[in-house]
Amino acid sequence: MRSRVHDPLYLLAILGFWTWIFVSLAFGALLLALFANAFWWSAVTNLIDYAIIALVFVPEYAVRRRVLTEEEHSGFFDYVRGLLRSGLQPNGRPAMKTLGAMQSIMPGFRPGGILVWRNGEPLTHGRFIGQVLALAQSMPEVRCAINLCEDRHLFLLALCACLVRGSRCLLPPDRLANTIEQVAAGNPGALCISDTPVPDLSLPLWTLGEPDAAEEDIGTLPEIPYERECLVAFTSGSTGRPQPHPKRWGDLMLGAVLAARRFGIRAETTLIATVHAQHMYGLELSIMVPLAVGAATESSRPFFPADVRRALGQVPAPRVLVTTPVHLTACAGSAIDWPAIDFAISATAPLSAEQARFAEGRMGTRVFEIYGCTEAGSLASRRTGDGPVWRWYDTVKATPTDSGTLVEGDFLPAPVPLADILEFEEGGFRLLGRSREMLKVAGKRASLADLNLKLTGIPGVVDGVFVAPEEEGLEVRRLAAIVVAPCLGRESLLQELRRVIDPVFLPRPLVFVDSLPRNEAGKLPRRRLLQLIGRQSDTESGPDGAPC
Repeated sequence: MRSRVHDPLYLLAILGFWTWIFVSLAFGALLLALFANAFWWSAVTNLIDYAIIALVFVPEYAVRRRVLTEEEHSGFFDYVRGLLRSGLQPNGRPAMKTLGAMQSIMPGFRPGGILVWRNGEPLTHGRFIGQVLALAQSMPEVRCAINLCEDRHLFLLALCACLVRGSRCLLPPDRLANTIEQVAAGNPGALCISDTPVPDLSLPLWTLGEPDAAEEDIGTLPEIPYERECLVAFTSGSTGRPQPHPKRWGDLMLGAVLAARRFGIRAETTLIATVHAQHMYGLELSIMVPLAVGAATESSRPFFPADVRRALGQVPAPRVLVTTPVHLTACAGSAIDWPAIDFAISATAPLSAEQARFAEGRMGTRVFEIYGCTEAGSLASRRTGDGPVWRWYDTVKATPTDSGTLVEGDFLPAPVPLADILEFEEGGFRLLGRSREMLKVAGKRASLADLNLKLTGIPGVVDGVFVAPEEEGLEVRRLAAIVVAPCLGRESLLQELRRVIDPVFLPRPLVFVDSLPRNEAGKLPRRRLLQLIGRQSDTESGPDGAPC
């Protein structure tokens, strides 16, 4: 049953009652100022008004406790404790960054609270801390560790054990042996930690098995200094070599608090993620938010729609699905009855308004998108079906510059330049595309992001991407496209494209494939796309009128 505290009519009634009280007091003060002497005006406004407010509040509070018997009632000290746990002052700024709960390994810790759901079984905060302390004692002493764990519970264990031991956690963008070895080459002596074998990896691997059943530990939580660089996130490498970006613990926690605030993620929420924990998006939503605010995370990384349905069904409501456009579209297009999903969050690639509305209708939920980058984490959000305007998170400030946009925020140690072209408007911005994805063909301009949205918005296109050839400068001669469209033929697809894009942007070649070579973060490495185009031509694409 929905809480009456969140009922708009209930809130309106309370607001109206107190508005009437304060308007009456203000009107009375005005009458005294006009018709009474200064003594009585001063006495009423400075003394008696407060007594009247207290007298009104006492019966109003008593009525609330009697009427709202099912609610959890908070007092003044609960408010103060909440501010300390969130690391924010009443004005929304971070409370003393080097003190308080933001230094805790789990600011959202609650005795008996659930951090992880694994195969339908809950793991409490206290038991998890016990597991962390036990693992920290047994793991090798190293300066840094490469965390490759796929199970979110084991990823959390390895991350927090590294925090306790003082080791930096390195998060490569994928589990390819070549990528891991590149990361290790820049961090001599790094220990590779994984819960599963990594094919072709030449480095030693410390396998993290099933943790021992630890006792509840509700003593003093390990403290992590706010300023400590505790992990390094790497860019996806979709446009080149993965780039490292160190992260401070306090910044990660504060960013997670702001993300949770934006979406209303609470301690009772369970997050189910199809993205892996090493990606900045998956790290923030499925790892840092649970640690920061006490929400729960589901340990698996479901891939197919049936797996997603199973993971959702094994955890209690409210449920939040953290996913990508490809996974969301696949889930919405499947013939599955979905359990209640509070809302879904999508990132890593553009999501069209049509795709979002279809998913909302088919899955009975709301669909939001996150805008962000590895360098800064999440910065803004929008409900995709409501329009193209993004809203910045609290404390984020964006400044247009000659070369693009700089963003600042309480959770950013320094201003971060964005690689995207933004169009500012009151209350937010529109995303026009990445500066390097702005193209000119035959004198006409377009962005790859916009072309991709139009391509994937065509009925029958499961997935697809436009690819610019290896040419210098903004001007290109011809674009290519790779599509997954089992029910469409080449001529049918080109005819649909002519309806939504200028003919100069029609792709040649147009390559049909069974699936796009997305990495674990849902990104498309450019090198693999060019390899696909080089191996095939549009004459090898599926015949027109391909059967469904």
